Amino acid sequence: MKFSVSQTSFNQALSIVCRGLSSQNTMAILAGVYIHASEGTLTLQTTDLKVSIKHAISAAVEEEGSVVVSGALLLKIVKNLPDAAITLTSTDTQAQLTCQKASFTLATLNPEDFPEFPVLNPNQVVELPTSLLTSMVDKVFRVTKDDIANPILSGITLVAHENKLSMYATDSHRLVIIDTSTETSSLTEEFNAIIPATAFHELLSLPSLTDTITLGLCDNQIVFSCENTTFVTLKIEGMFPNFKNLFPTTCATKLTCNPTELSAVIRRVALVTTNSDLGVVFDINPQTQTLTLKADSVEYGTSQEEFAVHIEGASVQFSMNYQFITECTKSCTNKDEITFEIVDNMQPIVVKSFGTINYQCLLIPLRTN
Repeated sequence: MKFSVSQTSFNQALSIVCRGLSSQNTMAILAGVYIHASEGTLTLQTTDLKVSIKHAISAAVEEEGSVVVSGALLLKIVKNLPDAAITLTSTDTQAQLTCQKASFTLATLNPEDFPEFPVLNPNQVVELPTSLLTSMVDKVFRVTKDDIANPILSGITLVAHENKLSMYATDSHRLVIIDTSTETSSLTEEFNAIIPATAFHELLSLPSLTDTITLGLCDNQIVFSCENTTFVTLKIEGMFPNFKNLFPTTCATKLTCNPTELSAVIRRVALVTTNSDLGVVFDINPQTQTLTLKADSVEYGTSQEEFAVHIEGASVQFSMNYQFITECTKSCTNKDEITFEIVDNMQPIVVKSFGTINYQCLLIPLRTN
């Protein structure tokens, strides 16, 4: 095999597919990038057997063929080469890479041992705006966590139907639900899948994504396609918990404030908290229309700050993991308003923000003496 390709193009292609390299060294072939040169096209592939990525670029192909080389090493080399033409020639046992006066001889693996890229025939397909997917995933990704015993907690549930797109996620301490309006007329039935959060987030951080991404749903896999990139991941089996009954049906206190201001006050008050105690007390006073935040630690001391908010209903005081509230403020699409609906100091609290993307987060207060 022999081909020539620009350093810029090759570097970007490797940056894309190397997201799919296996972090486990159980199989040496999974740490490699599969490169196939044919008819003016260079196709690169990686897989960790759960996620598979394929990307194609144009190249000057002199001899067709395939090769597998260490993905991490090849990316490191290409990233540090000058912006010039790269030529790669391979034999059965090694690959020779040259760029101007730099040359590298790399060990290779048998391309026949590389797992075949999944051949999928999706039974449902929907095209969605990339920027919208990215914004929505950013708002729910923080709420997921890796949990072997309960894989649902490591996934983002995506539901598309009747021009509405929704996403759900939970880490068992909080639950986030977001939704928005978008075109889904290509669907004849509900598109519903639990997608591994890490893979979903990784996909949307790939360089040079197109304006839209096509999602295809198969029996146990989901495929994302955009121009020359194909990203396939296993779905998470199971059903997202029925969350509708978790939301309180009453509200004794409703607090509305500016999310940026709230975040700044929390950041200051939380300076005295410790890694083992992230609790901040929220003291809501409807008579003075103020919210007072307080923190207390044996190691560092105490802090307190009061600021004006809009309150309807009864006074109440509760303690909350301040990081959870900070993440809520970051997820607001209405930059001027965030709302807290509170029953009492022990029952779940609902945080809401309505805008282009509607956001709801169910939080459980901390138990205090």
